Amino acid sequence: MPVEAPDLQAAALEYAQTLREIAGTPPVLDLVHLGLGPDGHTASLVPGDAVLDVMDADVALTGIYQSRRRMTLTYPLLNRARRICGW
Repeated sequence: MPVEAPDLQAAALEYAQTLREIAGTPPVLDLVHLGLGPDGHTASLVPGDAVLDVMDADVALTGIYQSRRRMTLTYPLLNRARRICGW
C-alpha cells in the first residue's frame, strides 16, 4: 500500500487497481492475516470509524486515528478472502 503518497485518495484508487490486476475483478485474496490492535481494531478498521460502512470500494481511507489517516482494505474485500487467519 502506498501509504506515504502525498495524495492518499488517489493512492487508494491506484492500489485498488493494482489488486484487481493481480487478484481479479473483484479481487479475491488467497490469505489475509489479521492482528488485533489494543482498542479492538484490525486492518485499520477502528471501532466507530465511517470506513466500516464502506461497501462500494475494496480500499478506503480511515478518519484520523493516532494523528493520521490510514489506508485500509474494506470489509467487502476481506470477506472475499479464501482464508483469514489471525491471532
